[in-house]
This record gives sequence, structure tokens and C-alpha cells, in this order.
Amino acid sequence: MDKEVKVVLPAWILERRIAVLYVIDDAWLQRDLLEVIQIAPGKEFYELVANHINTYLRDGTLPPAEIAPAILNLIDDQKSGRNMTLRAGDYISLQNYLRKVKK
Repeated sequence: MDKEVKVVLPAWILERRIAVLYVIDDAWLQRDLLEVIQIAPGKEFYELVANHINTYLRDGTLPPAEIAPAILNLIDDQKSGRNMTLRAGDYISLQNYLRKVKK
């Protein structure tokens, strides 16, 4: 398959920060979550996701175990004809992986 996949991050993921901070009462944890959630996905994030999706669809190569569930969820949505939806936990695991590989 030579299909390129474009990934769109739903706005509700970034808007979710208010709800998360409202529910959590620990100031230290709020600060850490705010840092993770506030990072707007940039070009590197979208390239990471698109590259792993395209590599899997083209070659059948699984992504690294840390982000495999997130990538496979997006592929499942795409193959099922649904809008690709990035779940909050998947978004966080992808961001954490991106941070790790950038170091």
C-alpha cells in the first residue's frame, strides 16, 4: 500500500486540560500534567505518527512497544472507515515517546 495517512488531532484533547486540572487536587501532579497536556503537537509529533502508521501499512513493521497501542488504534480506526481518533492516553504515550527519542 502506498497510501499516505494524515493525522488530525482533535481540539478536545487540548481543551481537556481544564477538566483534568479541575479534578486533580495535588498541585505537584497538576503541574506535571499541565506540562504534558499543554504541549501543542508540532510537526515532529505528526511526522512520528504518520511515519509509524505508513511503515506499518506499507511493510507490516510494528511500531515500538511503547507506542504500538496508540498507532494500532489509529490504524484500526482508519481501516474500519471511522474518523481517526487519538485517545488521551495514546496522545500522552506518543508525546512521552517523542520526548524520549529527542533526548
